[in-house]
Amino acid sequence: LDLAFAVRANVVITHTDEAGRHTRHDVVMEARTKLRRAGTPDAEWPSEPVLVQQEAVAWLAARAERNGFAVEPGLIRAYGYRQHSFRKPKGDSIRFSTVDLEGLLKVRDPDRFAALLFNGVGPVKGFGCGMFVIRRP
Repeated sequence: LDLAFAVRANVVITHTDEAGRHTRHDVVMEARTKLRRAGTPDAEWPSEPVLVQQEAVAWLAARAERNGFAVEPGLIRAYGYRQHSFRKPKGDSIRFSTVDLEGLLKVRDPDRFAALLFNGVGPVKGFGCGMFVIRRP
């Protein structure tokens, strides 16, 4: 079954340090860090839209099978990379990044895909992230 989708996702990877603590890094900043560590001159870095497209689509593709669907990376558009930051009333700071993804997917496992529709993808779901909008292509 082919479906069109749109999702705003918190596209992060999790690292575990020596003490066992988990930290999340958005995939775009992680890609920039890798370029910097590799010694790639800034002038040779891909543009931000190219990094967003590459990294966000790879992030979604890595989660597809376990969520009951498959994607063709060439049929997905990633855009709208934003870093959000605000304070709770008690003073705690909240920071997260989002990317909008849209394209086509194929449902491979209807039960897992149904669970995805109810539970979303990615760690941040309270700010409109991770919940798929599905329609006929």
